Amino acid sequence: MLAIDNDGTKFFGALGNMGSEALTLSADDVAGGLKESAKYFADKGKANWAFVKDAAGKVEVKSGWAPFAETASTEESRAAVLKVPAGLAFVAAAALLYVCFGVFFATAKYGPGALDAVKTKAAALNESALVPLKSKLRPMITNAKAKIDQVKSGACVARRE
Repeated sequence: MLAIDNDGTKFFGALGNMGSEALTLSADDVAGGLKESAKYFADKGKANWAFVKDAAGKVEVKSGWAPFAETASTEESRAAVLKVPAGLAFVAAAALLYVCFGVFFATAKYGPGALDAVKTKAAALNESALVPLKSKLRPMITNAKAKIDQVKSGACVARRE
């Protein structure tokens, strides 16, 4: 096992500072950062895809095996093969960041208005609106409790001898 004489105090201190710094961000700040990060990853993915598309267009596929092997074994073609997974990873990261951006943006923009609307509706549904419902439920609850007590005492169970 690898012996490390460090208990990680500096590492955890840095993480704690990062967390306290992150708490100062607003939802708009986070949404903006996520949007810009998503744009960066999307642009990198598009650039990789353009490189792959250009390199694949240079590979001769109609003239037989020898021209195909010659054009496919160039340095550019090999680099293009390596850029496919990287491009897919960039696009996947961009998609994830766009979803996160949408969540933060929607929360920041529409959250306060939705919360106010819910509070207004809840205030409109006051005690007087609930009184008829309570008056209908009270006898049902009382009846259910009485039936449960009967079952517990064995009064409604026919006994076999």
